[in-house]
Amino acid sequence: MLIEQSGERIIGESGNWIFFDPMCPRAHRFEDQSEIVSIRFQIRWHGLDYLPPLIPVRVEQDEADSPLLRVSRQLCRLNPKVTEGKPAPLQAADYCHQQAVFYEWLSLWHQLRDRQAPETGLGLEDPRVFTIMDYYRDRISIQPIDFSALQQAVQLSRPQINRIFKSGTGLSLHQWLVSRCLDEAQKEIRKGKLSIKEIAAQLQFYDAAHMTRWFRTQTGRSPSEWRALQSEAH
Repeated sequence: MLIEQSGERIIGESGNWIFFDPMCPRAHRFEDQSEIVSIRFQIRWHGLDYLPPLIPVRVEQDEADSPLLRVSRQLCRLNPKVTEGKPAPLQAADYCHQQAVFYEWLSLWHQLRDRQAPETGLGLEDPRVFTIMDYYRDRISIQPIDFSALQQAVQLSRPQINRIFKSGTGLSLHQWLVSRCLDEAQKEIRKGKLSIKEIAAQLQFYDAAHMTRWFRTQTGRSPSEWRALQSEAH
């Protein structure tokens, strides 16, 4: 498995456990025996949804006995088996157990991020990052960034916006907006109150077909397939 981040190339070997940020640019080459667990989460800063910034790739040997690796093994064992593209349904007790282990894992992951923060310069110390985020509070859209309107609203130049946002979050503004758009699409799909056509219009896709293609590129599944999996998992 090859991962590229910030110009660094990391090759995972047999028996390695590799923890990497889902937003890092990467090329994958998986062996048949590889087991992949994708965990996506976000936090809230000043009432705004915010995806955590990049942290360095972490590689651990399988024989290691760190708390993070111990809980990761347990989480993999509890991960529902996938048959014909669909995860096996979980009993209520198994689901609760899985959720408890997940939150233990998430707590350990946040502790790791907190320890690495001083080394990697993470954190949102520049309040102008929040000003940029706040501008998009009610403007979640797949459309290209309107830098003219944004510059006027936040009183910053385009280079300043890009530099401040990248420095403060570890993500480009485009990456963050795409992630916010996906989060919003998944939220509405999970609710089930709006049709795909209505969600596409709300997020300013050209049409439902455009959103379906984009959603499949982001998640590997169509919106209807993703909704079905969410229902079965719960």
